[in-house]
Amino acid sequence: MTTLSRVAWRMGNPNAPNNPWGRDELDVLGDGRVQYRNLRGPGVRSVTAQLAPAAAEKLFAAIAASPFPVWTDTRPLPPGSTRVELTVERPDGAATARFDYHTSLKTPGYDAVVRLLTGWAGVLRALPGKRAASDELTQIVDQPE
Repeated sequence: MTTLSRVAWRMGNPNAPNNPWGRDELDVLGDGRVQYRNLRGPGVRSVTAQLAPAAAEKLFAAIAASPFPVWTDTRPLPPGSTRVELTVERPDGAATARFDYHTSLKTPGYDAVVRLLTGWAGVLRALPGKRAASDELTQIVDQPE
């Protein structure tokens, strides 16, 4: 498997009236470091963490097993859709796929990648006192903005 330098996940819109979570931005670096940002209206929260080696390998294997960067559903996004942008950077270049979140959950290969990334974003999005424990994310630090 080719070494991944960075996996960048972007989902949502900070100003969408029908999305209470705003926009999630999650970057997983090749060494397992995680940088997360949540944008909701004018507010921004940032969190850093470390992904356990087994979890990082699970993500990298899921991407390798998926059809990424090919996305075959060419229908226009329906109104109110949650748009996702997934970028994978390797030493030899980067590729990006853009797709609908709900459709991706039913798309073989993408479903596993999307569930991993949205699960970790959900843990990091939570406020420190309400954050669920995670065996996959360690060294979680909320950053001042």
